[in-house]
Amino acid sequence: MSGEQPSVGSWVLVRGNCPMYYMVNGGDEVEFTFGSGSTVFDFLFGAEPLRRFIWLGTNALREMDEIRVREQASPK
Repeated sequence: MSGEQPSVGSWVLVRGNCPMYYMVNGGDEVEFTFGSGSTVFDFLFGAEPLRRFIWLGTNALREMDEIRVREQASPK
């Protein structure tokens, strides 16, 4: 498997006040943990993939906010 591909094919839904933590593992990667106890999910990112993920996430939030504003402005 190429080092450029994700190693897990699944999805996780994070909602509400789900606990979130991070731990920087040196200068090369960071681990994000979602949940607590026996129901945790971890993401590990290298620096460049994390930069891309943050860029994508910022764009996604902007789009979600625009949709929410349009929905709130629509007559019901």
